[in-house]
Amino acid sequence: MALEGGVPVVFLVAAYAILLFAFSVTARRDPLQKMAFLSVSFLLVHSLVDYPLRTAALAMTFAYMSGVIFHKGLAERLSMKKLCR
Repeated sequence: MALEGGVPVVFLVAAYAILLFAFSVTARRDPLQKMAFLSVSFLLVHSLVDYPLRTAALAMTFAYMSGVIFHKGLAERLSMKKLCR
């Protein structure tokens, strides 16, 4: 990707990796976000040896799981449920 996209792609991939690591620290409370983090991590590791994100099904799974990881409303709802108990 770096050879085809150049510096902008390297910057975007690095920014995504930093954001993913930062949200992984806060995702320890929610099992759904943990599962999404593991799914995205598996796809990224698999991308080192193959091109799985070329297929529409895996690209959509990657996008959906990224949305679950970075969704802030999920953590707020969980904290509200704990307060109501």
